[in-house]
Amino acid sequence: MKRRSYNLRILIGGLLGIVIVLSGINNQPITTAETTTNSFDIQTSFSFTPHAPISISSDSDLEAFPGTGTDEDPYIIEGYNITTTSDEGIYVTGTTKYLVIQNCYVNAKGDGIRIYYIADGTLVISNNICSNNGRYGILVIGTPNATIVNNTCINNDNNGIVLSGSISSLIINNTCKNYRGGVDIVDSPLSIVSNNTCINDYIDVVGSDYSVITNNNFTTGGLSLYVDMLPSILTLTIEDNIVNGKSLGYFTNLDSVTIDEPIYGQLILVNCNDVSISNQQLFNTTRGLSLLNCSNIIAINNLLDFNGLGIHLFHTLNSIIKNNTCNFNGIGVEAENSIGSRIQDNTLCDNYHFGVQLIDSDNSTLSDNVCYRNRVGFVLKTFAKSCSNLTVINNICNSNSFGFNHLDYSNSVVANNTCNNNLYYGILIDATQDNLVKNNTCMNNDVGMYLGSTSSIVKENICKGNNVGISFSGDDSIHSYNLFQENVGYGLIIYGENNIIHHNAFVDNNLGGTSQACDNGTNSIWYDEATSEGNFWSDYSGVGPYLIDGSAGVYDLYPLNEPVIPPIISEFPNLVNLLFILLLFCLAIIPLTYSNASKK
Repeated sequence: MKRRSYNLRILIGGLLGIVIVLSGINNQPITTAETTTNSFDIQTSFSFTPHAPISISSDSDLEAFPGTGTDEDPYIIEGYNITTTSDEGIYVTGTTKYLVIQNCYVNAKGDGIRIYYIADGTLVISNNICSNNGRYGILVIGTPNATIVNNTCINNDNNGIVLSGSISSLIINNTCKNYRGGVDIVDSPLSIVSNNTCINDYIDVVGSDYSVITNNNFTTGGLSLYVDMLPSILTLTIEDNIVNGKSLGYFTNLDSVTIDEPIYGQLILVNCNDVSISNQQLFNTTRGLSLLNCSNIIAINNLLDFNGLGIHLFHTLNSIIKNNTCNFNGIGVEAENSIGSRIQDNTLCDNYHFGVQLIDSDNSTLSDNVCYRNRVGFVLKTFAKSCSNLTVINNICNSNSFGFNHLDYSNSVVANNTCNNNLYYGILIDATQDNLVKNNTCMNNDVGMYLGSTSSIVKENICKGNNVGISFSGDDSIHSYNLFQENVGYGLIIYGENNIIHHNAFVDNNLGGTSQACDNGTNSIWYDEATSEGNFWSDYSGVGPYLIDGSAGVYDLYPLNEPVIPPIISEFPNLVNLLFILLLFCLAIIPLTYSNASKK
């Protein structure tokens, strides 16, 4: 139907224009106090009348309310307290008449106010309180040119306001404080989201081209852009937003620029190249630093704590994330479809989910990072494609639930990492091929290493004090020169096919059992066929082969009489031993020095 201007819409548009002009003159957006106080006073001063849930599915259903349904005299649902265990407090669908929902208090099992496909330009939702709803405060779907203004949406289980498939709509001067999000606009181009206050909340923009996000004020929140295609992102107008009292830094198409002043509450870079970002302090926001469709970015020496996501790379090439502190976030660093990423020398501790999550990012390197007390130190996985050539070296992943989960990346190197005191696995590698797993230390985990469906060279690792040293389910792999010491159960359990195990040292594992290893696989060989040398077993009797537990019924035919490299871990730190040896050396040369001096 042809849209006619509703008087309230004209008034709102005029007021918004005045506000924008005044804010431009003063170079400041409306403050949080002004926005929140004005709308809250209007709502709470109104006297609500208890009312049953309202469900409207045709124009005739609207006739129960005041008005005639015209632009000048819309139907009005007003002044009700709708507290209900029904799925919706107010539900409207299939109408063509003009409708205003205002000055109501709504608390429902599901959505507070749910609008589903009503006529273009007929809807205004204003001055309502939508509180403690089981899903959304206000949900508007398939309703172009809707106006949502001056509402308060608090303590809802999901978002305060969701606008979906509703082109050219207005979301203005609302206050949102919820559990999972403030405002979502999804597939709603040409919409305006302005002068809203989001406390512990964020604004999400998904596929809403040519929309305007301006003069919003975030406290412990921020802006999230979920847009896959670069042209769509670049159509947005994002300006004059405030995050935790600082400007939201939104930049597009920068080239060869340095950003080093700590003046931003949140940073978003889109389609930028050769940018250096340093000395930022980004706290309590949705995504501290977002790099979208960028290349050759260096983010160094930044502090990003207490965010939903500390640093986010999306379709970003050949970038360096170095020497940043990302603690107490949902995720410390996430790189998705970001080929050639180098994530190194970062501190990533106490994050609720992951220290680092790497998704579909070939040819990347994770090195020299410290990950303590996360749910998972590193998560490396693929969704959309087969990935390869990942290097993970010299990292410390201690005291997490899982130290390091490596899934689906092939031709990778996992070396020189320390994964100790993790609740479950120190290192988990699954669904990968042709990997090198070398010189890692996994101590005091439930399982030192879980190597699932993989073919790998597993060598020179130290697995000590775990419940199980290594549990291996892969095929066609070689396990050599590893140390399995003082694991409560088996040092090594084999489930796969055609594996070769030789020159490992098994020391005091599975005490009280009949064997320090278990083979439930097929065609395993527990010695080096070229040298006819097997493994060292600290409980070997010195006579005959060594029996391996398990259904395979196999033996180490050539047990070693002494361990080979690496040596058994001493009960004392290696540094202490080194100092002791140096002391003995010094004491030994003193008499020689004195003797030579005397001869002179």
